[in-house]
Amino acid sequence: MVIGPAGENLVRYAVIENDYWRSLGRAGVGAVMGSKKVKAIAFHGEKKREVAYPGRLEQFAKKTLERGKDNPGALGYRKLGTPMLVAMNNAVGGFPSNTGISEHSKAGRRSGQNPSSIAATSSRRPASGAHGVWQPDRDQGGKT
Repeated sequence: MVIGPAGENLVRYAVIENDYWRSLGRAGVGAVMGSKKVKAIAFHGEKKREVAYPGRLEQFAKKTLERGKDNPGALGYRKLGTPMLVAMNNAVGGFPSNTGISEHSKAGRRSGQNPSSIAATSSRRPASGAHGVWQPDRDQGGKT
């Protein structure tokens, strides 16, 4: 798990990268690591923790997988990734702001349902690690 310059500089939306395509980006957790002067955490070894009730865990996992297998939201998320959440958050007034307005007039241009947004976020992995995140200076032209 690593942070980059955004985390080191306590940017409020800094992410933690873990694995090749995974980012922990909700609530600026990268800035939390940066505030503690922790740039990376490495895990190694083969030891696993014992599960208290393995049967229950297996049953829960199967039930959860079955429930989500054909769920429209889960299917959309698999196809479009994080950008599909833009339209959903906008519809429920989920965008925070200092003015109290919680709907963004240009959200449709940045959502996963917009073909240009899909092309912009699927062509290659951005250097920032924040795949699928709208960046004002790079919003046009399909570049990430």
